[in-house]
Amino acid sequence: MPNFTASLLSSGERIVIERRQHWIVLLDHAKVAILGLVVALLILVFRGNLGNDGFGGTINSLLGWVVLALVVFAVVVFVYQYLRWLNQGFIVTNRRVIQIGGILNKKALDSSLEKINDAVLSESLFGRAFGFGDLEILTASETGIERMHMLVDAAGFKRAMSDAKHELELEVSSGRIPSPPLRAAPGANADSSASQASPAAPVDAPTRAAASVPAAPSSVDVANAIDQLKKLLDSGALTQAEFDAKKAELLARL
Repeated sequence: MPNFTASLLSSGERIVIERRQHWIVLLDHAKVAILGLVVALLILVFRGNLGNDGFGGTINSLLGWVVLALVVFAVVVFVYQYLRWLNQGFIVTNRRVIQIGGILNKKALDSSLEKINDAVLSESLFGRAFGFGDLEILTASETGIERMHMLVDAAGFKRAMSDAKHELELEVSSGRIPSPPLRAAPGANADSSASQASPAAPVDAPTRAAASVPAAPSSVDVANAIDQLKKLLDSGALTQAEFDAKKAELLARL
């Protein structure tokens, strides 16, 4: 799974946290295999009361084959469910949340951090005792990750997702990541049509080079970004060293 996960990451994207479902989910999916082993054990106990001669010997031999078949079936089912559980994971990067599944045929489902509106955490008494919970993701999109069932350290996963979303918003506001383009005004179509009809004026190379350079963030943007970092520092989401590094990086852009 690490190689498949690495192949999904785009340029500049890094993993913040990675979790999988609790091992109780494995036991639940492999309950048929566990039941098969229990039945095989009971048959072995029953075989001990049968003789090895005559009709009892025949029944004993048949039950031996039944026990062997149950054990093989249980092992195959358990190994399959274990590989299925092992290859399913939930990942938070600095840009999105990814769900990975599949043993041979891999499948990845993701939701952008920008589209995540909220995350609802549900932890039962049993879940708090064993360290898992359910996390429901509310997004502005019709498709994407909706629910993470019995996720290990669901509270920590939710906290890391919120921190990554806030950090992404700070990067966009400071100009390190360009924000999405604004929707055109109602009269923009006529203007664009007129501009396409008339020949474009020649643009010299210095003008093109100046247009390709992104504008530096203003002092107000940097001050707002530093203020947001200070709030994260006060809440404990950032260490003092991380705060100083981010602050120096923002000030260097002025």
